[in-house]
Amino acid sequence: MIFPQMRSSSGTTSFETFGSLEFPVVRWDIWVESWGLGHVTRQINLIDYWRAARGGDGEFRFFVDDNAGTQAALKRAGHDFVVRSASLDDAFASLAGEWSADRPDLFILDTVAQDQIPAARKVLDNRDVFSLVFIDDPKDRDVECDLLVNALPPLTQWAQPKLAREKVRGIEYLILPTEFEDVRRSQPARNFESCDRGVAFFGGSDPQNFSDVFLSAIALENSVKHWTLLVGPSHPDADGIAKRIEKLELPVSLVRYVKSMAAAFADADIAALAAGNTLWEAAAIGVPTIAVSHNPIQAQNATYFATHAGIADAGQLKADSAQMLSQAIRDVAASPEKRRRMSESLRLLVDARGGKRMVEMIGAALRNRASA
Repeated sequence: MIFPQMRSSSGTTSFETFGSLEFPVVRWDIWVESWGLGHVTRQINLIDYWRAARGGDGEFRFFVDDNAGTQAALKRAGHDFVVRSASLDDAFASLAGEWSADRPDLFILDTVAQDQIPAARKVLDNRDVFSLVFIDDPKDRDVECDLLVNALPPLTQWAQPKLAREKVRGIEYLILPTEFEDVRRSQPARNFESCDRGVAFFGGSDPQNFSDVFLSAIALENSVKHWTLLVGPSHPDADGIAKRIEKLELPVSLVRYVKSMAAAFADADIAALAAGNTLWEAAAIGVPTIAVSHNPIQAQNATYFATHAGIADAGQLKADSAQMLSQAIRDVAASPEKRRRMSESLRLLVDARGGKRMVEMIGAALRNRASA
């Protein structure tokens, strides 16, 4: 893997060290698609790991769509961003035109499917800019780029690339917030004899309102002393959920924004979660989990973790799924031994070091270029 020529965007060259070599501070252009907050969060986490690495400084600029949740996440993290044109053809063309005068060293495309738009080739084909593409694709499609990362866990042997010059796949490349390693190290051994504290989260906006189905399940039968239900700032019915909790007198605390998911999971005895990024985070902490799915990608996540770590896969909830979810929670909560085994398997499966692995790969590319 050879990294392109490195420059500082100011026209002057400043140097930091990485390993035993020096190289200029690099500039990243990062294009994220808003599909929940998973894509932008992954890149924020990657930058945090890069900055934490020795000599891992850089200049970072995001290109985002007109999505309030994505922009709020970037503002909280202190990152600059450009709101791109609603026309993807125009947006890619504009970026390619900008690069003709001042190109970055690294371009990251974190997307559901925008790499398949013909206009994306205007930037991915630029061999003077190292291209790194992140996808979460059950079908494991190939993408022509310098490095392709598919962090969706494979249920079968993953395909060898023909277009991507390098490719990695698997949960060892999940990029969690840096704090998860700290929480893992400080966690005491758990015996799970009691099931006092549960955490539930079904995505920041919870597009299918799984939170409401969850409340119905708890109203039918509750096997956990107290639940914390997390919702994101973009949840459309947070006020309605709060009123329903109060009306039904449920043992549930509603939290509308969580600064640290690692802290939220640190002492949880059980979790009910959508099978997206949050499932990976709970796995890193070893939280016994009942997973539900919003879409086919989450369904594959849930199947993988059910197969390899024994989580309870509740499938895709519907309005009348409360009885089924209640039963799944009861079965997991009732067995300390099941939760112990699940916790141990989850921690082994997700070691929270994916960010470090990605930084090492990018750093290796820098070192290769610098030594050349």
